[in-house]
Amino acid sequence: MKYLLSFFLLFIASSALAAQTVRATIHTSHGETPLMLELATTPQTRAQGLMHRDSLTPNDGMLFIFPHSAPMAFWMKNTRISLDMLFINTQGKIMHIAAQTTPYSESPIDSHAAVNQVIELAGGQAAAHHIQTGDSVIYQLPEGTHVE
Repeated sequence: MKYLLSFFLLFIASSALAAQTVRATIHTSHGETPLMLELATTPQTRAQGLMHRDSLTPNDGMLFIFPHSAPMAFWMKNTRISLDMLFINTQGKIMHIAAQTTPYSESPIDSHAAVNQVIELAGGQAAAHHIQTGDSVIYQLPEGTHVE
């Protein structure tokens, strides 16, 4: 019984730590691109980002959401894989794409505009899906999602 209770408590703890995800669609001139994105809505989840990952599947990534729109800069410190970063404004419009970023680089990657969202995909996926600046991103956050 003791082991069953320990397993149950471990299961509950790991479930609480599991990343929240959202389905998103990017509308491009070539059609719709569906994505499954982990949410980064707190300072802690945004700071961790996709660091220490060894791979991403083609339609998976991370959606960073910030409480306020502003010019932003990201870096690739401790990020093992190349990423495409899509910088998105409050209307859901892609304002800038930083394609094929360099793993482990500490050089800032600038948004080139005021944004409040960033999608990170595996490097090369923006081109593979014909994603361009000006395309729109649509998603609905899970009920109760809080952006800090």
